Amino acid sequence: MKYYLICGTRRLSAYKKLGYQTIPTMVDGGLKEIPLNEITIPQNPRLHKDKELSRLMNDIKNRGLLQPIVATIHKHNQTFFLSNGTAENLHRKNLSPFELGKVCDSYYQDGCNDKETASILNIPPNRVKRALRIYNQVPEEIHQHIEFSAGRIDEGKISFSTASSLAKELSIWDVNLNKEDLLNLWNFFRMYRIGSLETKLIVLMIKSGIPINKLKDERRKYAVKTIRFVVRKIELEKYEDPLPEVIESIVNGEREPNKKLIIGRE
Repeated sequence: MKYYLICGTRRLSAYKKLGYQTIPTMVDGGLKEIPLNEITIPQNPRLHKDKELSRLMNDIKNRGLLQPIVATIHKHNQTFFLSNGTAENLHRKNLSPFELGKVCDSYYQDGCNDKETASILNIPPNRVKRALRIYNQVPEEIHQHIEFSAGRIDEGKISFSTASSLAKELSIWDVNLNKEDLLNLWNFFRMYRIGSLETKLIVLMIKSGIPINKLKDERRKYAVKTIRFVVRKIELEKYEDPLPEVIESIVNGEREPNKKLIIGRE
């Protein structure tokens, strides 16, 4: 008989590497010992080799399999397996932002919207939108440097929130950069660990004509005072002066912002 794996890819891989012939499996509500060669593994959302596989193998040798894998005799479409595999990986908290975006995109291809995808994966709709931005708009060379983080991010990394904000602001402000400049911009964010609150300002600086290689010096001039500077595109366009002068004068308190301008977090 043929079985289709729902979740437990790592456990199944560990069992194969250990040379076992069968594995404890929950199949449609019942626990069975299933031959490994009868289990089909669908595409799994994890894209990178799991470095903890050897640790899991040692754990299985010492204590046995503490949790059986889950399979079914019913063949489902690819999205079904992606959702179950993703739920397991999200529970382990080691699915990368790009990997999450890849899975969310698969639901879009199947016709699901943000809310439907969020409901399936049991995550907030806003997280789905952010993951999709990262998957669709961030250069491939940067994918591995984006991480989920609730606190201070590691050196050379960009937080999930900041990466999503940068992709969003570049789109909102119609900032079109060639591949080299775009990659340099993302690496600038990595090097200086720019936060999401400062992202809009950096994009405005680029929009105003400041070259990528001058951002470091120009950022110092605007920094500290401008961390919480927020402005809407439609309002900023009402000013007749050059964009750099508008930004600097508002930040330095020399010009009162429009009534609809917001100082603080948007």
